[in-house]
Amino acid sequence: MTEHDDVRRMASDPATDWDILHWIAENHPELRPEVAANPSTYPELLEALADLDDPAINAALMRRFWPEDELPVTEGAAEPEPEPESEPDPEPDPEPDLQEAGILLPGDDQPREPHPDPLHDDEPGVLAVGATAAADDAVDGADGADGADEDAPEAGEQRRGRRVGFIVLAVLLPLIAVGAILALGLTLLGDRSTPAAEQSPAPEPEQTTTEPEESPEPSPEEPEVEGPTVEEARAALQDLPEETSCEDPAQDAEVFELLAERGDEEDAWTQEHADLSQDVVEDLQDECGDPYAARVFQLLSGEGAEHDALSTAVGGMGTDWFNYAYPATGAREMTTFSAPTGNVVCELGESLRCRVLDHSFEAPEGCEDGTTYRISVDEGPEPDCENQVSSEDEPEVLQYGQTAANGFFACASFPSQMSCWNQLTGEGINLSSTRNSIY
Repeated sequence: MTEHDDVRRMASDPATDWDILHWIAENHPELRPEVAANPSTYPELLEALADLDDPAINAALMRRFWPEDELPVTEGAAEPEPEPESEPDPEPDPEPDLQEAGILLPGDDQPREPHPDPLHDDEPGVLAVGATAAADDAVDGADGADGADEDAPEAGEQRRGRRVGFIVLAVLLPLIAVGAILALGLTLLGDRSTPAAEQSPAPEPEQTTTEPEESPEPSPEEPEVEGPTVEEARAALQDLPEETSCEDPAQDAEVFELLAERGDEEDAWTQEHADLSQDVVEDLQDECGDPYAARVFQLLSGEGAEHDALSTAVGGMGTDWFNYAYPATGAREMTTFSAPTGNVVCELGESLRCRVLDHSFEAPEGCEDGTTYRISVDEGPEPDCENQVSSEDEPEVLQYGQTAANGFFACASFPSQMSCWNQLTGEGINLSSTRNSIY
C-alpha cells in the first residue's frame, strides 16, 4: 500500500481527527470529495469545501445529507452518460487555500482571517453556508431557463429552508445518536435487574439490641513540615542560576541553606546535594561574575555558616577556581601584619582591613584614634572606623618589597606606603601617614 493509499483511507475514515482531515483537504485536492463525504468532517471545513464549487465535492455533499434513493430529482434531467476511458489527469490548477476561508480549528485561539478571493463575492472573513449552497446548485442547476420566472420565489424559499435544515441536522444527528445509545443501555440494565428483584423476597428485619458504640480515641496528628520538601528545595537550587538577579548574594545563599536545612530535618542530605551545591556556585560565577560568586562562596563556607554539611561541601572547593585578574605573584600567606614603621596594621580574612594609626590627612567622619579602611570581595574601599583593626598585639612585620596575600586580597609594603587590593577586581587603596588614595 502506497503512502497515497494511506492518505485516501484516512480521508474516508470516520476516526480520523479534525486536524488531519483539514491537512488532507489542504494538501491533497484530489481527496477533497472523500473528506466531504466523511461523517466526521466538522461543519466549518464542509462550508469551506462547498465554497470551492467543485462538482465532485458538491456530489459528495449531496450524498452526505441525502441517501441515494432519496436524492431530489429534477424533471427532465438527462441520464448520466457513461464515463469515458480514463485518461491521465491533467495537472490541477492551484486550489484556493482552505485556511483563507477563515476556518477555526479546535485549539485555535483566534479565527484565521481569510484573504480576499476573486472566486467568491462574500466579504472577507464571512463564511457562506457552503454545504447547503453547493447542494442547492447541484439540485437546481438542471432546471435551466424553463419556468425560471415562475419558480424563482419558490426555489429561493426551498434553498433557504434546506440551508437551515442541513445545519440543524449536522448539529442534532450526533446528539440523537448519543441519546439513543444511552436509552438502549439503560433499558438493558433495567431488564437484567428486574427478575432478580422479583425472585429474591426482602428478608424480615431482625430485632437486635444496639449497644452504644465507644467513640474512637483521636489519633495524634503528625506534625506538618512547613515550607518546601527536600525535592522542592533541590529543584529551586538547580534553577537558581537562571532565576538569580545577580544583585543580592545573601538572598541566593538562602536557597542553598534551605536545601541544607531540609536535608538536616529529614536526614536526607546526600553527596548528590553536595555536588549540586558546588556546581551551582560555579554557575553563578558564569552568570554573575567572580566577585558575586566569591561573596556567595564566603556566606556558605565562611564564618557564621549554619550548616556544616553545606559549609564543608562548598569550602572544599577552595579558591583556585576563581579568575584572579590582579594576582599577587610570589606573595607570602599572612593574615595579620604591619608596616616596618608600625604605623599601618592590616588584617586579611573575608575582607581586607587596614588601619593608619597616625596621619596628617583629614580623617573621615566618625574616625578617631586612626582611620580604618575596608575592602570587601564585592565592594571597593570605604572607611570602617566602627570596626578598628586592633593595634595592641604585635603582628608580624611585612618588610619593604614584600607582598602578603590571603584568599582574595593582597598587600605590598613600600617605604612610601602600604598598597592593598582585591585580586579579583584590582580595586584597592594606598595608605601612609600623609595620604590615602583609592584606585
